[in-house]
Amino acid sequence: MKRPSNPSKNNVDGREPPVLSKLDRKVILAMADVGDLDVALRLGAEHVENVFNVEYGDALAQVLLKLDPAEDRVKRVTRVLQDLETELDAQPIQIHAPQENGGIDGSAEPHKDVLLSKFQLRDKINGALGLMGTVGIACATYFGVRATFAVSGLDIFHDAPELLNTLPILPLALSVAIKMAGGAFTLQATRDAYRRVVMFTGIGAGLLWLPLFSVQYDGLSGSFDPYAEPSHLLSVLFNATHLLAETLISAGIFAATDAMLAKYSDSHKIDNPVRKPLLDARVPASDALDEALDALAILTGQRDELMGIKGAGHNLVETAIRQKFNERPRDSLL
Repeated sequence: MKRPSNPSKNNVDGREPPVLSKLDRKVILAMADVGDLDVALRLGAEHVENVFNVEYGDALAQVLLKLDPAEDRVKRVTRVLQDLETELDAQPIQIHAPQENGGIDGSAEPHKDVLLSKFQLRDKINGALGLMGTVGIACATYFGVRATFAVSGLDIFHDAPELLNTLPILPLALSVAIKMAGGAFTLQATRDAYRRVVMFTGIGAGLLWLPLFSVQYDGLSGSFDPYAEPSHLLSVLFNATHLLAETLISAGIFAATDAMLAKYSDSHKIDNPVRKPLLDARVPASDALDEALDALAILTGQRDELMGIKGAGHNLVETAIRQKFNERPRDSLL
């Protein structure tokens, strides 16, 4: 009897499928001689079923026994994950929390800020320092830029002296704009990250300003000429770094102080704390679903392989019997 060119594809352990090698050629020939094609096909199908049950009956029964619980587990874990997703969708990403941070007592009435007297002492001190630092740097920036313009000797400042009062406002406006730009982000975590980037960039510019200042300033000699040696390019870099550091540090302190004081305002928002345990629970639920799907796929594959072996046997016997009845012995698989 001819066999498939690659029978291992029909066997879970890679060996030749016994359901094909155990088919009895003499039995199939006897079935084909009964004279009735339908009876012969039925007898052939019964012969395949008997051989398959002997060879793979227990294996198929074990797979089918495990298949239903595996499908139930997939449905159960999927339902758990869907419930978590539904609950997450129902929760806002951020919530108003005027009294969640800072340990403030009192009722959380809407549209009502917390009184200054109820601020924590640490926040009072830090807020005062932040506001003084912001105002101090802003004033230093304004008068520093104004003084630079005044001593530059440019004719435009003689022809339009009002520019000495208006142009220095630009760094201050830029500092405020940088601070306000953080409000464009919807997530509190993103706003916090933006504020840190502004602050640390300003600190970096300030650290770069220190060596540039040391190069330009002669120390005890008291002389200071931004256009003196070692180079005009270095002087330009010093001025640019000076303005950048003042602008970014001022914006960073302004934003940090505003974020701290906003804890006591009804408009203050924080990440919804209810979402965190749901997000944490979603990870193992997703992993459990992947594991359940993998187990189900393995069992389904084993079942399909076994049923494929049985189907190959049925196809082989049916083809052989039909060929016998069609009196084509040279083409017969028998």
